[in-house]
Amino acid sequence: MSAGLLISHRRWLTLLTGCWFSICLWASPTLSADPPESATESAESQDEPTSAAPAGPQRKPIDPGLKIWLKQALLMLLGIILSGILLLLFAILWGNRARRLARKPLPAVSKPDELWFLKPKPDAAQDHPPDESETSSDA
Repeated sequence: MSAGLLISHRRWLTLLTGCWFSICLWASPTLSADPPESATESAESQDEPTSAAPAGPQRKPIDPGLKIWLKQALLMLLGIILSGILLLLFAILWGNRARRLARKPLPAVSKPDELWFLKPKPDAAQDHPPDESETSSDA
């Protein structure tokens, strides 16, 4: 395995924790880009009515339901991408491990007897109990 692909468990944990923290911050509704209503009201009261022309084209406000739907869709897409990357990393790491195990030589095995078929068979009487017919013939 190359040294570049090896990442310690602590670094993985730090990386995943940082990603999770950034996702939670991004998805939290308290940190939205829209300023609170009281700040917009105070800003409007401070503006002078002398400027009649708007600075730029006015955008249509985005529906809050659509915002939630888009956040959920992006989170799901991000989760799919992250899980795919993790699965690829696991496949690479396990593939390297499997290759290393496959290249490892097998343990030594004793050579079997080449003339095993010439040896006498074990006695049949040792394997089976004696029949009653054999014992009754002696009487």
